[in-house]
Amino acid sequence: MKQTKVQKNFNLSNQKIKDVIEKRCTDLAQKNNQSTSFILEEKLMEGLFPMNIEAKELTINYLYSDEPNSIKNTLDAAFKNNNAGTGWKAVHNNFLPLVIFCKKYYKGPTRFTGKEQELPHLIDQLDLIIKRIDNCVNCIIDIQERSFLSDKAKNAMDILKKLKESPEVIKPNHIFEIIADFFAMFDDWSIVYRALGDLTEICTFEENADTRIELFNLLDELSSDWEPKSPEEDDEKILNNEFYLNRVNLKIMQEKRFADGCLTVYANDACVGCVTAVLGNLTWQKSPDVDNPRYQFKDVDIFASVVAELKKYKDEHSYKYLVIDNHRGGYASVLDLDMIRRVGFRQLPDDNPALYFLD
Repeated sequence: MKQTKVQKNFNLSNQKIKDVIEKRCTDLAQKNNQSTSFILEEKLMEGLFPMNIEAKELTINYLYSDEPNSIKNTLDAAFKNNNAGTGWKAVHNNFLPLVIFCKKYYKGPTRFTGKEQELPHLIDQLDLIIKRIDNCVNCIIDIQERSFLSDKAKNAMDILKKLKESPEVIKPNHIFEIIADFFAMFDDWSIVYRALGDLTEICTFEENADTRIELFNLLDELSSDWEPKSPEEDDEKILNNEFYLNRVNLKIMQEKRFADGCLTVYANDACVGCVTAVLGNLTWQKSPDVDNPRYQFKDVDIFASVVAELKKYKDEHSYKYLVIDNHRGGYASVLDLDMIRRVGFRQLPDDNPALYFLD
């Protein structure tokens, strides 16, 4: 297909600026064996659009395309692309500003009709989301936070119940509000982006220059975290475990559902995993009751408080080390490694590198 060439005249502020630009473009064109027009186009695209490839494709192919509803199409593409991770994980986990954008510039419809093609799939995803919210709330260690979020979780359950029974009384924006309120509980879980994809198919948003610019700036800013980063050494000091003693009420008990010797651990009545004696050490593992330990231990002080009590238990029962691992589902595979190191866990040079030890 013959390439169509489009001409555009630019009015520059003065002759000097014109001469400088032309000379610079001529040098680059000669060096790269390209036309000055190509150089100008390349530099304009570099300056006007995000550097990140994914964000650039979203803004060029959707936000500034010739299609109507560019805001809606961009949000829809962003959420669906982000659902394309592996192992039920999303590609990125920093989309909360986009959810808040959806709430802010939501236009319609006023209510669900019950006839939306996406509604059955949306309800299926919301069932899983509400179960995750309920699990995370029940696993919150801070008693006041658990009580506060418990009421909000009940309200979310009521909205889902009404959506199933009488969708015409529910405003789609209520779903954006639920997801925004509990976003920290979802982490990089792909299910939430499936629901957001369904919602953006159903909803419309304010479409104008201001909202396009705001969405563009959001994508540009968020995409700075989408680039791979080189690991950096954590220079923060190791926390003093004794300082965190007696901040949580720890209970360790044998439950019938687990084999003898596998003890369930509770902090302020929230399950925080299981411990087992292995080769003279106390191994601490994630419980199947906890969907998202990252959310449960989002606060380093809470994590340090639980670790301090487990260390005390370990010392009282003459175990050598408290041990976690980075095997599938192990705490070292799901929690932030900087936080793990800050409370004193470390790898031993002559031992399995998948294990982290606290003496």
